[in-house]
Amino acid sequence: TAHLRDGNLFVAVKGAPEAVLSFALGVDADGRGGLSTEERKAWLAHAETIAEDGMRVLALAEKTVPVTAKPSYDALNFLGLFGFRDRPRAEVKGAIEACRQAGIRVVMVTGDHAVTARKIAEILGIIEPNGGILVEGRDLKPLSQIHKDERDRLLSAKIFARVTPAQKLDLVSLYQSAGDVVAMTGDGVNDAPALQKADIGVAMGLRGTEVAREAAS
Repeated sequence: TAHLRDGNLFVAVKGAPEAVLSFALGVDADGRGGLSTEERKAWLAHAETIAEDGMRVLALAEKTVPVTAKPSYDALNFLGLFGFRDRPRAEVKGAIEACRQAGIRVVMVTGDHAVTARKIAEILGIIEPNGGILVEGRDLKPLSQIHKDERDRLLSAKIFARVTPAQKLDLVSLYQSAGDVVAMTGDGVNDAPALQKADIGVAMGLRGTEVAREAAS
């Protein structure tokens, strides 16, 4: 977000640690910039430690530029990380077990950090501790480039982490091409294409976006 402040443009950024750190110069307590490669690696390792406790992790950064400048992500001052607990609702684990008993296979597809996703999946009973195949978005190729062995591995995965909206859409197509009837749940604008593509689109939550509700069936 960009904000007018004292005649300048204050740019505030929050996002995935690996994304924010890739654009950040860093800043110390005296206002001097510069993050070394080792410091970036240390911050990413710290983010992973936070995620291992089942927390969602965001990085914060900022910069101030002239009003005439176009807001961009380059040369950000990295401020730090914060982790927060977004605990699953109490009834979710029972709902997942009910799906399983009804013959429905449950797969987690999330934009969250892989470590966080695995921890939450263990809590919900989607996977056994330290079990189940997890695939990260950075390793997902376009559908046209996936060979049979890789396709079979994706179809057997229980968790997809750090995925983009386009990849959610591809995953729905992947399951449908395997003959599955696909139900997709979501609440955000970025879920709308996959909600519409799925055989059954389920808009989640009273606070979900209107576009998600309109895309769902």
